[in-house]
Amino acid sequence: MVLLCSYSFSGKSTLAAALRDRCGAVVVCPDEINVRRGLWGEDGVQDQEWGKTPEIAHASWRRTSPEVSLWW
Repeated sequence: MVLLCSYSFSGKSTLAAALRDRCGAVVVCPDEINVRRGLWGEDGVQDQEWGKTPEIAHASWRRTSPEVSLWW
């Protein structure tokens, strides 16, 4: 597993996409999970709703092979 952490707009998504394309990694992105869940910014979303995102991301990661997973 490769975990990418950095500031906004620092190239995490670009690097993850390049690694995905190059080695076939599965990318688990909390931002994409939130978009699919209809969560946008701080639009009055309850903390417990935001708190579910890491659980969903972790479950997604567990379903893949840890050797080829990226999570940022």
